Amino acid sequence: MVISVPAIGRSFSMSTLATAFSSAFSSAFSFSSAFSAAVLCVLVRLVIRRLSTTKVFYGEDRRHAIKAAAGYHGFRLVLSQAVDPDAVRARLRDMLAQEGASSMLRIRFASTKTYIFSTEKDSSVVDGLITHGPSGAHEPVAQRAVADEMWAAGLPLRVYIDGKRLDLLAHHAVFDGVRGVRLLNEVR
Repeated sequence: MVISVPAIGRSFSMSTLATAFSSAFSSAFSFSSAFSAAVLCVLVRLVIRRLSTTKVFYGEDRRHAIKAAAGYHGFRLVLSQAVDPDAVRARLRDMLAQEGASSMLRIRFASTKTYIFSTEKDSSVVDGLITHGPSGAHEPVAQRAVADEMWAAGLPLRVYIDGKRLDLLAHHAVFDGVRGVRLLNEVR
């Protein structure tokens, strides 16, 4: 395996890194070679994980991610006036601008264990999140069909605008109850 380090413009093979770390670590601390190798493996894994664009779900979020399409749930907000789609779109763009490249709105499922952050432009991310019309969030058969479609596309969230209703269909691994309600309150 070769690791590229753009900051210094060089690539290193795993064996080169392992040899360098191992000799530096063992000579600096005079530990056994087995212990040095074990510590080296942990350090190398941490470096690789940090440089990787694929992130891993852990804890409670991982338990929910394993549910795949069955992990979606709906949130509904019924307002006294019709929802303004342009205002929702503007609010989502503002959230993306504030939160940056690691915004939860950018998360895309890579598998039941991993996710990535979308590198699309903010406007493309927002366009992919907003849908006009009924969500089916309160109809089990319709919600299951939408959840299957969203899982296949890697989307953990979709915002539905339907008259006075604002619905979010969200995956529990990314937008659990607390994060989903917070998002719903921020979007309205």
